Amino acid sequence: MNKPITFNMANIAFSSLILMSFMSHSQEQNCYTNNLLATTLTENFVVLVDQVSDTKTKLTWQRCAYGQQWNISTNACDGDPVRVNWQNALTIAEQFNTTEVNQWRLPNIKELATIVEKQCVSPAINITLFPNTPSETYWTGSTTVNAFDKAWAIAFYNGRNSKKLKSSDNYIRLVKFTE
Repeated sequence: MNKPITFNMANIAFSSLILMSFMSHSQEQNCYTNNLLATTLTENFVVLVDQVSDTKTKLTWQRCAYGQQWNISTNACDGDPVRVNWQNALTIAEQFNTTEVNQWRLPNIKELATIVEKQCVSPAINITLFPNTPSETYWTGSTTVNAFDKAWAIAFYNGRNSKKLKSSDNYIRLVKFTE
């Protein structure tokens, strides 16, 4: 015979507290400062409203992922970023430009790696410079050598690079050389 299920209110309250704690914790960036040096120090960048310029690499980055808009009153990226396949990412970068000088483009794999914050995960990026960055995979303009149907991407949930099928949908963040 089955025993009736009884609920202990103290256990329910405790379980709910644990679940809420886990849910809110999974939404926050985790940074580990012991034995790890910061790789994207805020002082190495110049903030230009909706862009940031890296004084070391001489690259200027859009602060928001493609599809988001910079909100000057909240100092954050609003809206939903858009996932696109690799070919569409290249087309978007090309269409984004209005001049021939210092054009926006997809970063190559080495360039995108320069904004990975190795102390942090979820996202693995400096959130002061790049707020509301989804902890997801971002395209680079670097195609793979051995597999022409793949291109390099970086996952900003952990900062690692990988080869992705060009037909898959990922986020993009555009870059240009600093003027």
